[in-house]
Amino acid sequence: MSRISGRTSDARRGVCFNAVVADSSSPPGGNRAAMTVHGDELADRLSQPLHAGSVITVDPPPESWATLKPKLFDRLREVGRGPNPLVRFRGYPLCGIGSQWRNLAVDIVGDERHPKQCQACSLAARCSPPAQWSRELSPYGPADPVELWSRWSARLGRATGRAGEPALDEMVGTLVDRCSAVLPNNPFILEPSVTLGTEPSGDIRLVTFHGQLPSEAAAAEDASRGLVRLLLELHGVLGTAAPAGLDEALTRPMPFAMPLGFEHAPGAEPILKAYVRVPEHAPEERAAIALSLLSVGGFSTDIDAIQWDAVEMIGIGSSGGKLCSVKAYCRARPSKGASEWDLPALAEDDPLVTLCGDRALAVIDLGSSRTRPHKWDLPTRKELLSGPVVCDRLATWSPRTNLASVTELFEHRDFRADVVAIALRGGRITLYCEIS
Repeated sequence: MSRISGRTSDARRGVCFNAVVADSSSPPGGNRAAMTVHGDELADRLSQPLHAGSVITVDPPPESWATLKPKLFDRLREVGRGPNPLVRFRGYPLCGIGSQWRNLAVDIVGDERHPKQCQACSLAARCSPPAQWSRELSPYGPADPVELWSRWSARLGRATGRAGEPALDEMVGTLVDRCSAVLPNNPFILEPSVTLGTEPSGDIRLVTFHGQLPSEAAAAEDASRGLVRLLLELHGVLGTAAPAGLDEALTRPMPFAMPLGFEHAPGAEPILKAYVRVPEHAPEERAAIALSLLSVGGFSTDIDAIQWDAVEMIGIGSSGGKLCSVKAYCRARPSKGASEWDLPALAEDDPLVTLCGDRALAVIDLGSSRTRPHKWDLPTRKELLSGPVVCDRLATWSPRTNLASVTELFEHRDFRADVVAIALRGGRITLYCEIS
């Protein structure tokens, strides 16, 4: 049985692969086929037969990298994945594929000249730069997750006027250190989010993704137990006790991946969050986990209306020593809605439905101390949504939002922020951003 990823399935987030970087030497077994392809013709070329080990030089670049990426998304994962990818690219920069840069096999030649915009990029030495720079490209920031968080937090503070929270900064450091100990060979990915109204919300939110569990069953269970221990430890960082019975509720069935995070609204107590990934568990096991967690929170909820075979993840929130929320993340089509949970359908021609391909997660509050609408989580990882591209598209997604305040978060070179999902709850949108 394949092990579960710490990131949500393709319905929401996509999969994290190892980066593939090569020098210009020929692969074992013969010469490579080399060709030069116009960027606007690259999608068509990749749909045709290719020789193993082919090298494609993208020159001239496409008119729009943002338009090109969704056309290539699925195909790049086929031809560029693994230690011996079918195709390597020159002149296709890693920032042109965004949060999937680990999927892109690039062929590096020592005498390549990088545009000046690449100078501050942490991946410049592993990249094959474009023949011409584009404003759609956004360089990568530092590799250190704690430094990335510090830079995001500072920019969010400037955009919202909210001061930083030392306890939350300490929590990020603890998350990085402890997750690195539990899964030492895995990438560690930060995904903060921001809710938009007329101005960005002052809420501070972060989810951390820890990558794949080990393939060996005993090691995967050990990792799951380590993640549960870390969740309990994080309560101590905030000076509060874990809810009674939480550790027992998360004991079985293992293994499961469990991304961790927090949310802190102005004037409220911080909420610790955990997301139990269950796509490989039997439907009855998913329901049993939810019932155990609902019992810990003291919630009495009829869960019969949930289609448990469609549940990808069970989310929980903990605050003040109590479990304050239990949520089910269910695969669904936003154009159809979820009437049994009063989650309205979105119009088929809604720009967000088009953006996510009418594939999403319906997020249902099974039990919550807050009264609020259920929400849609719409995947956007297939798109190139970073830097100025985000601000260009926001006029369509959230026309009431002051774009100048959002520019603070996206149009800069402190780090890169890719919008990998968009949540819609009660008419407000939240951008989930993978920072790198």
